[in-house]
This record gives sequence, C-alpha cells and structure tokens, in this order.
Amino acid sequence: MEKKKKIQFEILRFIVVGIIATGLDYVVHSLVAYFLPDIWPNGLVIALATTCGFIVSVIVNYLLSIVWVFQNVDQNINVSSNKNKFLFIALSAVGLFIGLGLMVGFEALSLKLWDINLNKWPDDFRVNYLKSITFWVFSLFFALKTLFVLSYNYLSRKLIIFKKPKEKTDEEN
Repeated sequence: MEKKKKIQFEILRFIVVGIIATGLDYVVHSLVAYFLPDIWPNGLVIALATTCGFIVSVIVNYLLSIVWVFQNVDQNINVSSNKNKFLFIALSAVGLFIGLGLMVGFEALSLKLWDINLNKWPDDFRVNYLKSITFWVFSLFFALKTLFVLSYNYLSRKLIIFKKPKEKTDEEN
C-alpha cells in the first residue's frame, strides 16, 4: 500500500509540474503565434510557436522533476549527470515532435472541417472573448496534445531516467 501511495503522489507531483509547464508552454506558444507576421505560412508559425513554448517548458520541467517530482529514484543513478540531461532533452524532443505533429494535424483538420485558423485565436478572442469558437477549438486541441505528450513524457522519463530502486529479494536480505 505504501508503494502505491508513493507512486500516486509522484504522479500528482508530475501533474502539478505538468500544469505549470503547460501554462508556460501555452502562454509562450500563444504570444509567439500572435506576434509573428501574418504573411508567414501557418505551418511555420505553428512550428516556431510550439518550439518556443517547448524550450521554456522543458527547462522548468527538468528543474522541477529533479528537485520535486521524482523522489523515489535509485540512488545509484545520478539524474543530474550530462548523460541524463541529454536523455531528458532527447526524450523531451521526441515529445516535442509528437506535439508538433499533433498541432499541425489539428491545424489542418480545423481548416478543412471548419475553416478555422488556430493561429488566429488571440485576434478572435479579443473580439469575441469566451464566445470565440477559434479559442475553444485551439484550447481543446492544445489540451488533447498536452494529455498525449504528458503521458509519453511521464512514462519515458520514469522508465529511462528516473528509475525506481530495485526491490530486494529474500535472497538479498
């Protein structure tokens, strides 16, 4: 039962850090998309906005993961080693590409189905506030992307970097 509680609290801490990182990602993504010129192609705007949001959020996420999230880690693992920093960044980059693919796909889907340009949600939001369909579609797609990438990030980091200590068998005791 104690082990189950530790995992539950670890997941809860991961979710809290995920919310903080996601908030930063959302704000940075939105600001970059808002301030880039309208003449730039949507795909480029999405790629730049998503990448900028990713960079800010992954730095905060890394620091909080080491300090607070993963407390039940094998003491033989130096989570701050250059190797593990590289692994954290590499695994996060895979998450970035998953997120990029999802956002580009969502952008194409929203344009095709509803003629909604997700990059224009700040303009539409300023005019229509909470009645902005573009804002709600963007937020829904952003949440779906985040849920998928958050799950990938937790599992990949837990299984590859922040491994729990091996349980001792009766023979080792």
